[in-house]
Amino acid sequence: MLSDVDISDVIVLAALILALYFVRDALRRSGLGIGRNTAGTPLIGGSRLRLLFLEFIELLLAGVFFVVGGAKLVGRQDMVALFRDVGIGQWFRYLTGGIEVTGAALLIVPLFAGMSAIALGGVMIAATLIELFVLHRPPVAALACRGRGRAVEDLHRRFNLPPGPLHSRALAAYHR
Repeated sequence: MLSDVDISDVIVLAALILALYFVRDALRRSGLGIGRNTAGTPLIGGSRLRLLFLEFIELLLAGVFFVVGGAKLVGRQDMVALFRDVGIGQWFRYLTGGIEVTGAALLIVPLFAGMSAIALGGVMIAATLIELFVLHRPPVAALACRGRGRAVEDLHRRFNLPPGPLHSRALAAYHR
């Protein structure tokens, strides 16, 4: 799977992450996205660096879900074959791709980032279970994406970063 990744894929993902950063910054300035303001964060204790690192991880995760969800929606042959092997039908590919692209879009809006991360984490848990019990193979890609989503939550808790209003409620519901 990783052997199929070449330099052009990495460049496209980097450009997508940069574009997502500009979209998130524009949302924050317009008042539509309530959330962290890294530009106004003081440099004391490296908290600004931690916030920028967290934003990079969130945008990387959004970029990956945009690419993978988009591949499902446009009908890339490996995705069609994967969902044919699952045996539920191609409608499930469209549903999963739609959830992933929508979740990625909401992940860049600071107000909805927490709920989106939890929903995308649920998608990755389902993908892991399908890989294990239906396809009978190791869920390397699903576990890697799930690990990144968990890392975002852990960074919020570890560095006491201020979450958005929905993010804190979503994390509380997730950890019950």
